[in-house]
Amino acid sequence: MEMNSVLSKILSRIYLLFQRGYYENYENGVRKNQLIQIGKNVKLIHGMKISAYENCKITIADNSWFAGNIIAFPHNKECIVHIGKDCYIGDMSRLWAAKKIMIGDRVLIAHNVNIFDTTTHPIDKKVRYEHECVVKQFGMPRDKYQSIGEDPVEIGDDVWIGCNSIIMKGVHIGDGAIIAAGSIVTKNIPAHVLVAGNPARIMKRLE
Repeated sequence: MEMNSVLSKILSRIYLLFQRGYYENYENGVRKNQLIQIGKNVKLIHGMKISAYENCKITIADNSWFAGNIIAFPHNKECIVHIGKDCYIGDMSRLWAAKKIMIGDRVLIAHNVNIFDTTTHPIDKKVRYEHECVVKQFGMPRDKYQSIGEDPVEIGDDVWIGCNSIIMKGVHIGDGAIIAAGSIVTKNIPAHVLVAGNPARIMKRLE
């Protein structure tokens, strides 16, 4: 029993060292990627992932912490993702970018938030099936799919988005707004309000 316990600890230690080495290599690759501009004192937290293509421009500004994922669609020639200064993007939060996602300064995004600037798949069932076949065989298509409906998302300064929320395409969230946990935001949100629900509605105004 004692031997098994010692062996288990050794294997666990080896695994942790391997995992740490893998992550450090991945982080170094992200920081060296010319498509990704990393500001000063940016912390890339274990588990984060950024999928960038040659047509993307991704910026994470000074003093921000990033633990989420950025998934950029390669078909658009002007895909932009900007995360401002002093932001925090939590574990398993995903930015699905086909056109433009702009996040202001001092924005707090909790874990498991999804932000979309597109429907991600065509609406027409036949085109959607063709699209999925291409994805399965060749990966994300690099040709323009007109029917996935890109519409930029803009999140103002000092916004707080609670866990498990979803921000849909075309939405503008005003400065200082709070999105309660589990909200689904389908329309513009004015500055300095608290919203909640599906679809998100104004609960109260903030001073």
